[in-house]
Amino acid sequence: WDLVFFIGTGALGPLGSWQTFLLAVVNVLMQVVFVAIAFFNFTTPEVDEKSVQEALRWRRSSGHSLSGYSSLARESLAERVCNMDKSLEQSGIQVALYENIERYLKSGREGF
Repeated sequence: WDLVFFIGTGALGPLGSWQTFLLAVVNVLMQVVFVAIAFFNFTTPEVDEKSVQEALRWRRSSGHSLSGYSSLARESLAERVCNMDKSLEQSGIQVALYENIERYLKSGREGF
């Protein structure tokens, strides 16, 4: 950043001044893009109160219903989601949500 102070002073020459100016502009644009990506992707939580209520409603209505019970696996749909069963024919959204929560909490891993 200190090199920007020497633009147009003759110490860098005309081409050096243009190159320094161009690189400074590109640097600022890249930083703006980075901040925009971080702002738009990390300011809105993926799991909010509405998601929690919808997950509870799914658990009560579909997760433990008899129609979702697998006689082959001998597990309810909720158990299969919590076990991250990849053979589920439905409830893929719940599996993805559960995987994201597990990844965030890092449960089952040692350390902090």
